[in-house]
Amino acid sequence: SPLTPALSPKRGEGERPVLRLFKIFFTFHLVCLAWIFFRADTLGGAFEFLTGIVMRFGTALPSGVSYGKEELIPAWTAALVLIFLIDLPQFLKRDHCTALSWRLPARAGFYALLFVWIIMMRGIENVPFIYFQF
Repeated sequence: SPLTPALSPKRGEGERPVLRLFKIFFTFHLVCLAWIFFRADTLGGAFEFLTGIVMRFGTALPSGVSYGKEELIPAWTAALVLIFLIDLPQFLKRDHCTALSWRLPARAGFYALLFVWIIMMRGIENVPFIYFQF
């Protein structure tokens, strides 16, 4: 009827999964790139950081972190496992609250693993809150 609004398809519906994953991947990395410029003290510092990423990929670590490449492999593997434990079910069910439907022991175990991983990856140096510079 003319009084009912036309229903439009949901964003991303009907597009190829590979294209959708590429869009997600691209957007995530674009945001991460923008954060470098937001966090850097100067524009030159941001470009120096980007140069360090490109020139010494995998060898330059933030100050206070003294891991070798061999010691970082388990940490990055754990990070990927933790990310997929939560993101894959969310993506497959198309619901961002999937973890809330997990049984309490599974949820508690996941959060405990996440907490331990965050503590292990934390640097030694005390970094002030980012907004204190404003």
